[in-house]
Amino acid sequence: MVDELGAEFGYFCELAEPLFLAPGDRILFDGMRATLTVTRAGGATSSPSARWGVRCGRDIRI
Repeated sequence: MVDELGAEFGYFCELAEPLFLAPGDRILFDGMRATLTVTRAGGATSSPSARWGVRCGRDIRI
């Protein structure tokens, strides 16, 4: 179960609802569009609702 994901360069994604990941599931961050796409092992895709932000230093959020 995941409720927040971190990406490169300090970006983070706080999910509106917890996300349950199974073996073989993949996550794709699209920073240009500020979207998150989950591809399940079986091929189904979804884009969970999330809030994006940037960490400046240690756990400081903007």
